[in-house]
Amino acid sequence: MKVSFQRTGAQLSSDSVASLERGLGVELPTDYRQFLLHYNGGQPIPDCVGVAGLAGGATDVQIFFGIRRSVETSNLAWNIEQFEQLSREGLLPIACDSGGGLFCLSLSGPTRGRVYFVDPFDEACATARSFVVADSFDGMLAALFDNPTSR
Repeated sequence: MKVSFQRTGAQLSSDSVASLERGLGVELPTDYRQFLLHYNGGQPIPDCVGVAGLAGGATDVQIFFGIRRSVETSNLAWNIEQFEQLSREGLLPIACDSGGGLFCLSLSGPTRGRVYFVDPFDEACATARSFVVADSFDGMLAALFDNPTSR
């Protein structure tokens, strides 16, 4: 299913993304970097994704974060600051679900590029990488599906 986005952010320059990368001290995976340049966050349609091991087996993607977005909580910088323990573990919060759970992109090591679901309000889950969503950002987008009960 093709994914589209609504409520995308302002167009970014390569310099804006490079500035984020310098601040993080890493180069973003290419697929995620291209997403930021093209959309700068937004609400995906469809908006559900399977999460093996999560109660219910799936959750929604409320919003993908971006750079200098009009809503503070939709900004990558704000989420990096709020969830700094994830950054210390090499995880970049890139999106959230309606319940406050976070989708995080691994930025280093053998899991680089993998997307995880983390519940920052559940101590057992907040620092664990137990909920793998996809092996890549593009893989996460490809796994999105419509929730038949929400339409």
